[in-house]
Amino acid sequence: KSHKSKFKLGIGSITITPQRSTEFDFTIPYIPVVEVVSRTHAKAKPFAWENGSSPIVYVGGTTQADFADEVKLKFPKAHLQKLKDFTSLYKGLKDSVFDFVITDYVPIVPNPWIIEYSRELKAKQGYGILLEKNSPLTPIFNQILRYHLRSAQYKRFIEQNYDTEIATYYITVLLKQLDNNLK
Repeated sequence: KSHKSKFKLGIGSITITPQRSTEFDFTIPYIPVVEVVSRTHAKAKPFAWENGSSPIVYVGGTTQADFADEVKLKFPKAHLQKLKDFTSLYKGLKDSVFDFVITDYVPIVPNPWIIEYSRELKAKQGYGILLEKNSPLTPIFNQILRYHLRSAQYKRFIEQNYDTEIATYYITVLLKQLDNNLK
């Protein structure tokens, strides 16, 4: 959303990007994320997308679109196909319509739609909790997150869950911890 939006925090699979960081505060990443071009089925020839012989799909208006621009710069012959929404993307993946897709790769969580991660585009990112700019809660959330990210409980939890479940769990932990600190 625009910086004109009124909110206190946002949770979910929100990728930390440089552009978003100019408008909002983020916590430290609670899960690592790398943007990649991924092969979606065995019939697709590996790296066929680089010369434009097989299109790469992505969803417009998302961080996938940002990385589509990067693909075009690095691989000028690549053919990019913009989809209108994630419903179209997931249906195409399920039906093996698409050979390649720009996607988030979460190193510790398998993705059932992807058979091979072909090419890393961006690293050192992650999903973070989004807060209003200059929020006094950001350093508090970061301190609590650092503690939890080192725990064995976090490692077990993250192996069994994914995405919004993780964010929701962590925001609940953070809010409880914050509430306890304020008492």
